[in-house]
Amino acid sequence: MRHCVRSTKQAGIKAVPGMQHFNNYSKSPWPDFGVPPYGCTPQGLESLKSLGDWWKRRTGRFSPEGPLGSSSLPMPLRIVADDCDRDVASARAFLDGLYGTEVPVGALDVDAKPYLPTAQVALKFEGQEVAVEIASRLESMPEEANFAELHDKFWELLGPGEAGDWRDAPCEVEPATGQLIGRCIATSAFAERFLMEWGSGKEFA
Repeated sequence: MRHCVRSTKQAGIKAVPGMQHFNNYSKSPWPDFGVPPYGCTPQGLESLKSLGDWWKRRTGRFSPEGPLGSSSLPMPLRIVADDCDRDVASARAFLDGLYGTEVPVGALDVDAKPYLPTAQVALKFEGQEVAVEIASRLESMPEEANFAELHDKFWELLGPGEAGDWRDAPCEVEPATGQLIGRCIATSAFAERFLMEWGSGKEFA
């Protein structure tokens, strides 16, 4: 698995110049997650604990010494997590649900190495080279008709904000970074935040 239900950043939307905050794109303020950007929300950790408990009940009872009863999971179970705070917290929440009481020593290793890209790669691309390639692919795969419906749906949900009608911002590639900008990235950001808020029990006014 990747990680918990988490918060998002408050800014970083590149659609309308000078308007990067979520609140620039909505009539009403977005609810606050109550945790730092990209941090696990309380509900996100609780859902992972429930997942661990589900595995425990599905595969048999567990103890620090090993399985009691039938189990499809080898025990003792060892989880390796990246050294990012949310990944460590996610692993611990899952283990808490799995064991229920005392998580055995050695059940969790925090190690970033398995998640690092290989140091030796055959090809290395600079930002502008990436931008040219992405722009070429974007041109060959224009937005489908239902994309406009998605943009319209979010516009209706959010209402007009300080950024104005962001649906007019063309979906294109930023030359310096190779990142997508415009309405497509705005809709993507809104969809992600709505999903994370739903998973965190938030309501959008």
